[in-house]
Amino acid sequence: KASKTKGKTKEKAPPKPKRAPVPPRISPDDLTLEQALLFGSLPRVIGVEPDSGTEIVANIGRFGPYIKLKDQFISVKKDYDIYTLSLEDALKIIEINKNKEKKKPATAKPTAAKPIKKEAPSKKGKK
Repeated sequence: KASKTKGKTKEKAPPKPKRAPVPPRISPDDLTLEQALLFGSLPRVIGVEPDSGTEIVANIGRFGPYIKLKDQFISVKKDYDIYTLSLEDALKIIEINKNKEKKKPATAKPTAAKPIKKEAPSKKGKK
């Protein structure tokens, strides 16, 4: 089969500009260059967790600011500024999250219900 780009070489598209959301508290008209660069700095690597050697990454997602550690996403409360969050603060948040998970009661598996007997279709109204 012949390709559709007969005689043409595929050119790589130029890289797309990085986009970042502007917090609702800031009007786009009042946005400064420093603020725009700060908002564009996410996701950012905060540091490395000492126990596992895994990178800790800060970002803002659909449900607000969070810290990513391996495949775990931990919400960051409004007490912290995600743009200036330090490694020490991130480690505190991770430790608090680990303690919360330990305190959660184990969910009990539902007991098997008795099987439902299926009845034959009723012949109501048929003659």
